Amino acid sequence: EQLAVMARLAAKAKDKVEKEAMQEKENAEKEGIQLKSDLEDLVKQNDEIEGELNLAKSQIQKAREDAESLKERCDDLVSSLTAREKEIKKMSEDLIVAKKEAVEAKQKAVTAEAEASGSTGNFNSEFTAEQLTIQVNQLKSRLACPVCNTRDKKVIINRCRHMFCRHCVELNLGSRNRKCPSCGIRFDRKDVEDVWF
Repeated sequence: EQLAVMARLAAKAKDKVEKEAMQEKENAEKEGIQLKSDLEDLVKQNDEIEGELNLAKSQIQKAREDAESLKERCDDLVSSLTAREKEIKKMSEDLIVAKKEAVEAKQKAVTAEAEASGSTGNFNSEFTAEQLTIQVNQLKSRLACPVCNTRDKKVIINRCRHMFCRHCVELNLGSRNRKCPSCGIRFDRKDVEDVWF
């Protein structure tokens, strides 16, 4: 009888141990599943962070390239502006010289005419009055607007470097015929600048 009792107790103990082992196994499996899920979430988050990081790196690289391109463009514009300023200065100086030569030629012509009318026998001028008049007219034509041929050149079109009087350029701009009268290149109001002699 005692053996039967001990056998029952042993069986109950065995069942209890098996149940506890089964429960622990189930708990371990659940923990394993949860850990696997957590790991997958971490991997996914890591992938997303890497993607965002790569995108940020790409945007930074593009911004650097754009900045470099803008710097080069700015340098080109500064260089172009400097060259144009030098050209304008040289043309202004040339026109000042031409105007001075025209005035001197006119004075010579007046003096020659006076000398010729006063004493034709003692006329020692290097040029005749007619030659001086022709030279004066030629020099004046260099200063006159090539469109109207009456007013002096007062403005320059920076795109092609041709010069005209302000009136003729304003007529072109007003009639929307925004082409240089000499070469036909298109220009805008911002391309027109004053010149002084």
